[in-house]
Amino acid sequence: MTSNPHHTHRLDERKAQTASPRDFDKDEIVPWVIEFRVVGTPYIITAPSERQFIIGRADASADFMPDVDLTDYGAQQKGVSRRHVKMTAANNRLTLCDLASANGTFINGKRAEPMVEHRLRHGDMVSLGRFELQVNFVVQPLSDERTRFGQAELEGIERIASGQKVLVVDQNLEASRVIGFCARQSGFRVTIVNSIGDAIAEIDRALPDALITELLFDVGDGVDLIRYLREKAKPRRVPVVVITTTTAGYTAGQAMQQGADLFVGKPLATDMLLKVLRELLPLIERA
Repeated sequence: MTSNPHHTHRLDERKAQTASPRDFDKDEIVPWVIEFRVVGTPYIITAPSERQFIIGRADASADFMPDVDLTDYGAQQKGVSRRHVKMTAANNRLTLCDLASANGTFINGKRAEPMVEHRLRHGDMVSLGRFELQVNFVVQPLSDERTRFGQAELEGIERIASGQKVLVVDQNLEASRVIGFCARQSGFRVTIVNSIGDAIAEIDRALPDALITELLFDVGDGVDLIRYLREKAKPRRVPVVVITTTTAGYTAGQAMQQGADLFVGKPLATDMLLKVLRELLPLIERA
């Protein structure tokens, strides 16, 4: 597999990364984090952090490389064109436009008319020719899909905190950047790490005022991280927010037993995240 590793990871081979702590410029933040599951394989493709991108396959003779390259997944044999579809994330909507591909594009089994914008939703199945992808939203702008979203929403985040330290742990780098940006704009001091090991090292270095963590990691367990923080912080109680694809079931139950204070489900909407940050502040103040 030689695909761009920035866009692609295998479910059991994803490497943890540590984001360098810095303030993110609002112009760099696109409040969409989108993943594509390659049906019938263990591969996940993370869409680039851009408001518009092309999915297709590379053509060395024409010196062409799409934003998301499907070449190494057998795209040519399955009828994927070089410039197959354009995707656009705008106004709280993700849309797909078939770029007059040779073998067509299908959304949940229905052919998408070429050169027309078609709405996509979380969980939709998209076929580029015979190449199947499932669309999954990790982060989206607003919880109500009928509401329009503009840059003003990012610029107008209310500053509620006064420098309280929040540790954000999520192995999805783009998701952690959006979470960190919203927390910083809200007035929190944010440290972002992308693995359980780095989170433990950060806790050992200096206890945070709050922890925001995913539960599911390729290496390590978010529940174990919560347990470690609880033991390390005694007798102090550090508030914990769990952001996860699993808001119910055994893992979430374990997190509750270990003292998780707030839960937010994925796909995570930025308005819901800001609501949780407002609920988190009084928990920090009482700790």
